[in-house]
Amino acid sequence: MVAKKSPESGSLSAAIGERRTARRTSRCCTLLRCCRPAAFLRWRARRRLVILSGQIGIAPGTATLVAGGIVAEARQTFDNMRRVLEAHGRSLADVVRVQVMLADMADWPRFNGVYREFLWAPWPARSAFGANGLAFGARVEVEAFAVKR
Repeated sequence: MVAKKSPESGSLSAAIGERRTARRTSRCCTLLRCCRPAAFLRWRARRRLVILSGQIGIAPGTATLVAGGIVAEARQTFDNMRRVLEAHGRSLADVVRVQVMLADMADWPRFNGVYREFLWAPWPARSAFGANGLAFGARVEVEAFAVKR
C-alpha cells in the first residue's frame, strides 16, 4: 500500500492519521450498527484503556432512542457500552470511571437502580450532574473509562 500525502496538510503523517480515524469511525458504526450523524468518536482505545464518550440509549441499527423513558434508555445505554467494551476485550467489570448526565435529576433513583444491574462493587469512581439538551433528546448520557486488568 502506497501512502499519499494529505491535500490539506501536505504531510504523509496527516494522511495516515486521517485513514486511521476513518477506519476507527467505520468500525464503531459497524459495531453498534447505528448511524453517526455527529462528528465525534463514540470510543477511543489505547493500550489497556478504552474511553467511551457520550453513550446514549439508541437502539442498535438506528439513530433513535429506545422507547420507555429513563429506565429503558439507561438499560440500552449500558448494553451499548457493553458491546463496545467486549469488542475491545473488556467488560463492564473493567470500568473504573463513570460520568453520568441526566436531563432531569429527579430520574436519579431510577437510573441508579439500572446502574446497579450493570455495575457492581468495587464501584467505579462516579460523578453525576443535570444537563440540559442531551443529544437526540436523551434522558441520560454516560461516559466511561475501562482499563484492562
